[in-house]
Amino acid sequence: MGIRRILVGTAVALLVTGGIQAPAAADPTTVAMPVDVNPYRTGIVLAAGEGVTVSASGVIGYWSGSFESGDVVPPAGHPTIRHLGNAVAPQLPALALIGRVGSGPYRYIGAGPTTLGGVGELELVINDDVAAFPDNNGTWQVLLDPTGFADSDGDGVPDGEDLCPGTPAGVDVGTDGCPLLIVSAGEDRPVAGSRTTNLGGTIVGTATASAWQKVSGPGRATFASGAPDTEVEFSAPGSYVLRFTAVSGAGGSPKSDEVTVTVLDRYEIELKSWIPQFSVVDPFHIEPLELTIAGGVWTDLGSLDVPEDCRPKWRNARIRLESFFYGDNHVGYGPDGAARITTTFEFLWDGASMTRPRLRDDPAHSIRLWTFTNLDTGVIRNCREYGNETVPDPADYSIDGNTFTLSHRHATDLVAGAPPLEATLVGTFTDTDLMLSTEVTAFPSHAYRVTRNGTRRATNVFVNASCVETMGPVGAVNLATGLITYVESEGPYLVPLVGPRTPSDIAPCQPAPTPR
Repeated sequence: MGIRRILVGTAVALLVTGGIQAPAAADPTTVAMPVDVNPYRTGIVLAAGEGVTVSASGVIGYWSGSFESGDVVPPAGHPTIRHLGNAVAPQLPALALIGRVGSGPYRYIGAGPTTLGGVGELELVINDDVAAFPDNNGTWQVLLDPTGFADSDGDGVPDGEDLCPGTPAGVDVGTDGCPLLIVSAGEDRPVAGSRTTNLGGTIVGTATASAWQKVSGPGRATFASGAPDTEVEFSAPGSYVLRFTAVSGAGGSPKSDEVTVTVLDRYEIELKSWIPQFSVVDPFHIEPLELTIAGGVWTDLGSLDVPEDCRPKWRNARIRLESFFYGDNHVGYGPDGAARITTTFEFLWDGASMTRPRLRDDPAHSIRLWTFTNLDTGVIRNCREYGNETVPDPADYSIDGNTFTLSHRHATDLVAGAPPLEATLVGTFTDTDLMLSTEVTAFPSHAYRVTRNGTRRATNVFVNASCVETMGPVGAVNLATGLITYVESEGPYLVPLVGPRTPSDIAPCQPAPTPR
């Protein structure tokens, strides 16, 4: 370690073995503090009610390779060192002149004048660990001015100057007798599902001012106030380092502490698919079927799939049998309807990666309407058969860096082998946007909705099969062709978006059938 020796002292040392009896008992005396001796025991012993006023000047040298601006330090310490981990008194300025009487608390002296009192020997210390700076060299010229004063709480500050009388024994105080600041910015922590949180800073001691500032982070951090427990709002997700600083009139330097807050946006990406028409052909009953019931027995092979509890209790009747599946008549994103599939993908986004993914798969029920007309009497009976969506390939997701892929594929259990409704949504985060694109079979309508931290960010609705024929032989061909042979892509779109289509923009394909 390179060392520079500066202002080697030649002043006369004053070593007193007895108490200083009164202010007039001794004149102010200058001693040389050899700073390579730490602590420096002055030999000045104070009794109860006695004190000494300390002032200092001069410089010491230290190795400059690790610090800013030169390698000499005045008694006030080094202003650019915020914290010295192995300082004798970490709450006091690093490399500064401090001192105590007997076993009392360390007090900041700096250049002084600072009056110390108590019972015992006056000890002067450079506020570092000898192991850290073992070769400090130079001289601080220390002026010792004996005085007498009353110090009721024994903190070394005269009662007439003590703004905090009654300070507990052993508490480090400033020149005003108040406890020196101990500042904490709180524990490092994540904030999930919100960009606003209350900070957990604390101050021990008396502060005259305090403030927060952002040290690093991907966006803005806006603080409601400089209070230790203030609210902060972040403009973007990611990791932020925040610094809390407090200052006091107690003679010490500002105290700071830092905390890391990781802001995690909670996303819900909802993907839907549904049949847009009011009714869709039943592939097993493309055309109405006419049959005869003899003695209440249903013998026509085309009627064998009619559930037993749906069959009218007619005997010896001619019947026309019709069947179709419900759609939603071009209702947009809105309330869930029949044959509507919803898949929701949730995750946390920190600006660089997705964590804690979760998938909810919510296929809707299917409804098949059976209509029976008695051709002899004209009486009509309706029956609804309810089924569940089947999942030949369950909804799934994948994550690759800043891109996710969400997909679902569902068919109805009411018709064996019915082609499924399916859709895929791909999302990619950029520095400024979430880019979304979809790929679906052409027939079903589809939509996505983006919610971030509980707030709707975008809704986009696509009606692919606007008012195509969906009943009878033509409807069967359209349905099969649209679901099986054609794939359509949409996007990419940027979030936040204003949904380009809303339910009010989508006109029904056909009038709802009149109830019979």
